[in-house]
Amino acid sequence: MGRLKIVALVFVVLYCVAWAVLSTVEPWAPTGETNVKPPARISDEGRALLGGLAVGEKITGWTVRRLDGPRDSQLRVDVERDGVAFALMVALEGRLPQTPLVRTKNYVVFYGHPEPKDTVLPEGTIRATTNALARRIREHEADVEVPGL
Repeated sequence: MGRLKIVALVFVVLYCVAWAVLSTVEPWAPTGETNVKPPARISDEGRALLGGLAVGEKITGWTVRRLDGPRDSQLRVDVERDGVAFALMVALEGRLPQTPLVRTKNYVVFYGHPEPKDTVLPEGTIRATTNALARRIREHEADVEVPGL
């Protein structure tokens, strides 16, 4: 075999090995182009405003799976039941352009981010969960100020 054929064969073998190794590596996504959520963490003041709400507790039969904030001028409470999930968001009155479902003296409560994405939540579920969270807020809003909201 000629020297050129040996070099070509070595090149093909190295190419195949490199392809096999690289095909097992996860693709790299540049910073800012991922959908990875930052770790959830609720401030002590945020937890106090929500009446000490903790992951694993229930709100009208929905289990709290995540508490976060303040982030983007709001607290977020993710709840789930029977493979369906959604989020309740709390913000200071007048800080966000959306029309809230429920108001307290100083705060507003919204809902959104249903999972699966095409889920339509019954009106009774929305009303019950937002009002239950608002009741917790009303009990504590006079005593708690949440920096960042």
